[in-house]
Amino acid sequence: MRIFKRAICFVVVIILGSSTALQFHSALKKFLSPFENVNEISPYLDGLNSVISYFAGNARQNIFSFEPDFYRSVCQLVTSKGYPCEEHWVTTEDGFILGLQRIPHGVAGKARASHDRPVALLQHGLVEASFSFVANQANESLAFLLADAGADVWLGNMRGNVYSENHTSLDPAGADFWDWSFEEMARYDLPAMVHFVCQQTGQSQLFYVGHSQGAGTGFLQLSRDPGLSQIIRHHFALAPAVKVTVTGDFGKTISDMSDYLYFLLYVFQHGPTTHVVPNLPPVLCRVIGEEHCIEFLFSLTGTNYASFNLTRLPVYLHNFPQPTSLNNLLHWFQLVKAEKFQNFDEGSPADNLKRYGQESPPEYDLSQYDVPTTIFYGGHDNFIGVSDILWLRDQVKQTKLVFIPQYEHQDFVWGTDAATYIYSHIVDAVCQR
Repeated sequence: MRIFKRAICFVVVIILGSSTALQFHSALKKFLSPFENVNEISPYLDGLNSVISYFAGNARQNIFSFEPDFYRSVCQLVTSKGYPCEEHWVTTEDGFILGLQRIPHGVAGKARASHDRPVALLQHGLVEASFSFVANQANESLAFLLADAGADVWLGNMRGNVYSENHTSLDPAGADFWDWSFEEMARYDLPAMVHFVCQQTGQSQLFYVGHSQGAGTGFLQLSRDPGLSQIIRHHFALAPAVKVTVTGDFGKTISDMSDYLYFLLYVFQHGPTTHVVPNLPPVLCRVIGEEHCIEFLFSLTGTNYASFNLTRLPVYLHNFPQPTSLNNLLHWFQLVKAEKFQNFDEGSPADNLKRYGQESPPEYDLSQYDVPTTIFYGGHDNFIGVSDILWLRDQVKQTKLVFIPQYEHQDFVWGTDAATYIYSHIVDAVCQR
């Protein structure tokens, strides 16, 4: 239950936004002041979580029960469409146990021997999971299209989400388990998954597809790990999160949020963002209705109604957002505020000096990145602007750009027409059609 306790305040801050966050900040400090430690407020936070969970359960029953995929895990989604699915686990150098799903071939069966199949590793974005690549019907989801075209498809999960929430020694209920950001995802998770997939398939190289944070961690680690770079035949980056300029109504408040995340880190230590957040979307959609729910979602990611399948909304919101650490969110918020792609800011010159040998966090150096790359980006993306992509293009080598003017941030994994605008290019390149 400690996960819920640490999550509640973060959720409230996100909901309130910057206009009332300062009032919440003061109220929270006043509320916490009589207690010597977080355990003393457990009854209050447990009660709030119970209320949210109760209403979420009712909302699911009332508006989401018609969609069978809502209740399915990734492998259950895959097998329900006639594809094979395997569960695998890999342990990182720092002890995190990551879950991967494998679709070894398409519905038609093994047309080619496994050692002859091109291998593709697909990596999800921020507060997401491997579900992103099986989110729609088989003819609209990248994982299925690749498998049907003859690829051996692997779906990765970074630390913290529901498929990668284990460790060799740390308890997910403890703060130490959540003491990381995308820096550790890039340094430990990505190499562990890449090497594991190569070992399991007997292949020396693979294709890498990353969405948002998944692409950003790829750029980061491949720029400083020459050995890993040799394994990646091609990097397909979908709306890559590297330099991040957030726009829209949400973007106007996000840079200020880092100050409140620092406060939450101080009060609740590192903590997960939550297991409570996945309970909030059904409640929200039940209260305000599906139309306004979509408007709220688009206010965050960007607007493109034409590519959105409303009937899949329950399934999307059951799988998004996924848990991550407060440190990870804070790191991304820092990048927005600093307008730089840089290391985690420890919060003070003294702490930065201790960690980095300088008073401010050093910028990441992408100049050594040398992997054949195709970047797909959209014109309605509230998270990754066109200027961010052009900046990234100038930092790295061997880069091709593909622009989809109408696309917002989630269209790259949820868009019903992504198969036409994006996936066809990837499938053709991977399977050499």
